[in-house]
Amino acid sequence: RCVQETEPGWFNLNYDITHNVIGGSVLFGYHVPGADCNQVNGFVNNTAHTNRYGFYFLVNRTGCLHLSYLTAYKNYDGVLSYDQNYQTRGEYMKITDNKYGVTLGQAQEASSGSLILNSLIAGLSLINNCPECYQDPKECEKVVGMRLPISTDQAPKTFPLSKPTSNVNYYGRSDISRNTFKDFNPGKLNCKYVIAIQTNEDAADGHPMSIFHKNKVVNTPLQNLVYFNPPNPSWINMRDCGDWQCTGLTNVIMKDMDGTLLDKPGTILSVNKGVVDERCKLIVSNNIYICDTQDYSQLFFDSLDNDRATRIFSPVFITSEKFTNKLNSFMDHTWHGEYTLSLIHI
Repeated sequence: RCVQETEPGWFNLNYDITHNVIGGSVLFGYHVPGADCNQVNGFVNNTAHTNRYGFYFLVNRTGCLHLSYLTAYKNYDGVLSYDQNYQTRGEYMKITDNKYGVTLGQAQEASSGSLILNSLIAGLSLINNCPECYQDPKECEKVVGMRLPISTDQAPKTFPLSKPTSNVNYYGRSDISRNTFKDFNPGKLNCKYVIAIQTNEDAADGHPMSIFHKNKVVNTPLQNLVYFNPPNPSWINMRDCGDWQCTGLTNVIMKDMDGTLLDKPGTILSVNKGVVDERCKLIVSNNIYICDTQDYSQLFFDSLDNDRATRIFSPVFITSEKFTNKLNSFMDHTWHGEYTLSLIHI
């Protein structure tokens, strides 16, 4: 027995788990607590392949998870950690040929964010030596290296475990540094969707700011480097976003601090015409703007009124001389029989 529940909701890793290979699981390859950030990692040199979730890491007692020296390939979700932790650090990971390579998240109000460091994130790893390995379109119909990390009040309790089911908080940020994004280039292959970095498509309320620096891009053209998902049209209903769209996915900010992603320092923004100026260029195929500036940031505000859970307070317009941003409240994540609660977070 390698995992022991010492208190409800808290897990400790009793024994080292090293040098294992798990494949073919219909659900989890590894379903274990992440190692403590301040201790020697007892979970290293493990491999997961062809599982629904290769690695799914639970919160540990400290709330700071350290995921390192692991390999995930040909899983649906390669590495996923999204529990009641305040910080997640993933480093020295090898993640290749997964439907979704790595998805990190936190579920604490005082989150300090996610770090992805010193890792290899590859798409079609055999593209140079074995292009015939991808002749079957099913082998590459969807390949995503990483989702931008998210931070919410609570962790998901239902599948899919990457889908936010509570309000986003913006107290942390995501730092992605010294990684290599490689071989997200299908060339002439019949691959429908090969992307190194994308947003979390289910994050209706948005993402913390993501900061990239000292990364390396190999054999990955711009059209396959970054994609920001648009809001899902099905969210427009009175149980979710109301009678118009949630605006989290139209207010995502990703900064390239040193130009190692975009060839020069800049900012990637969601398609939101009111917030961009002449320094920004629309890239239609990627659903993004690329801006020659790092001036953009995020504003987060919240209603403290007693009726904040029963009164809709939107739209809100943020305006200046050449700036207009129309914002909706967060998605309604609470279902109470015959009615829902619409919290006023923006």
